[in-house]
Amino acid sequence: MRILHVTECYAGGVSRAINSIAENFDADHHLLYSGDDAPSNLFSSTDTLPTSIVSRIIAFKRAVNLIRPDIVHAHSSWAGLYTRLLPAQTPVIYEPHCFVFDDPRRPRLLKSVYRGMESLLSINTKITVALTAHEAKLAKSLRPGQKVMQLSNVPTISASDLAAVLSSVEKPGSQKPFTISMVGRVAPQKDPDFFAQVAEIASAAGQDWNFKWIGGADNADDENDLKHRGINVTGWLDKASLISALETSDVYFHSASYEGFPLSVLDAAAMDLPIIVRELACFEGFDLHKIGTPEAAYESLKSVEQSADFQAKLRNLARNLTEEMSVKNQQRELQSIYGEALS
Repeated sequence: MRILHVTECYAGGVSRAINSIAENFDADHHLLYSGDDAPSNLFSSTDTLPTSIVSRIIAFKRAVNLIRPDIVHAHSSWAGLYTRLLPAQTPVIYEPHCFVFDDPRRPRLLKSVYRGMESLLSINTKITVALTAHEAKLAKSLRPGQKVMQLSNVPTISASDLAAVLSSVEKPGSQKPFTISMVGRVAPQKDPDFFAQVAEIASAAGQDWNFKWIGGADNADDENDLKHRGINVTGWLDKASLISALETSDVYFHSASYEGFPLSVLDAAAMDLPIIVRELACFEGFDLHKIGTPEAAYESLKSVEQSADFQAKLRNLARNLTEEMSVKNQQRELQSIYGEALS
């Protein structure tokens, strides 16, 4: 089976999700992309997307003619446009990695426009791949009879990764500040302002905590704004550095305002960290510790710092999550999705 993956955001969680599919499903994988990350060696061929929308659509058609894939797997919204704007003989699987129209911060009119575009493009979609029950519900609402199948995300940090990296990581001393980490792009979806508000509440309460944002921004001003508000911003890290950064964290706090299902939460679970997330639709049905306000986040973080029992409870929830979102489950689901696409 020959699969062509297409994405305009090969960076952060999306690139790690594509890599995990290529690693966990035995097929001939190819990649057409743009983004900050360098492609891994999991792909038989890689090519970059040009800059304009029209040239990207042409580049996609050219790649299909050259590679002749059995399946096109489009990742994220713009790739969904390039691959589905025109009817194609090759079946297109579309994985939005969260729908833009689900963003609670966007104006209602703009969300209606995005929903309308997704509805039209769904006509040329063989299968929409959803990461959660919430995302599946959104996909099914776009068009009657739309074929929707769910796919589990899996941690991108494996036991072998941990063994290779942690043997050389110097353990911090007992006097290190209590460290709260978040992984992701410094962008509105990840809501860095919410993260900074929690840091400011902690600072006002006299807490000498270290708030660490693991990731970077497209705009340096966005990173600088976080730094000015007392956040330690690492910039983009490779996997080994990511593991080291999480290893020196005491708790993982995911501040995003909407998601598909974040790989960073799964990676934090793989690192056996206590995890706190916001009350998001993507987490419905998952037993995680959820908060709704910056004040509630601060109180939960204080409980993690002060209570070993509370830490243990959150770690147990994280372990249950990694059992549910396993490689074995993902492989079974990919076999079903790709098999259905070829039927």
